[in-house]
Amino acid sequence: MQVTASFRSLGGVVIMAALSWIFTSPALAQSFRVQCPSFTQLHPDPAAASTLAAITAAGPLDVLFNCAGFVHQNNVENCTDAEWDFAFALNVRSMWQTIRAALPGMLGKGGGSIINMASGCSSVKGAPNRFIYGTT
Repeated sequence: MQVTASFRSLGGVVIMAALSWIFTSPALAQSFRVQCPSFTQLHPDPAAASTLAAITAAGPLDVLFNCAGFVHQNNVENCTDAEWDFAFALNVRSMWQTIRAALPGMLGKGGGSIINMASGCSSVKGAPNRFIYGTT
């Protein structure tokens, strides 16, 4: 949310996609709408066609800020295939697909910035029971 507020304070137009479960908290959903009036609840998969279409429809972006992640509480022994697939789809594939959607417009206008935010988990210090999260 702080990144969204910062971009908006600089006059930026923000397009945001969020997983549908974020709306289980009315206060959090309202916070998103206050910080980002253009916020639209998109498909639960950030790499879904509706999200990618919103990126394309916005025209050439100056900045693409990818910040997606889900922290599963597990280890290599109890990790399920479904948890593994979900984590890679959200934490990795969605970033690749949003970059792919934004890149042609950025290149066409001569540039832009792509920021992919990740956790320090496993790259700086490991955390217990974060097997999938640290992998992605």
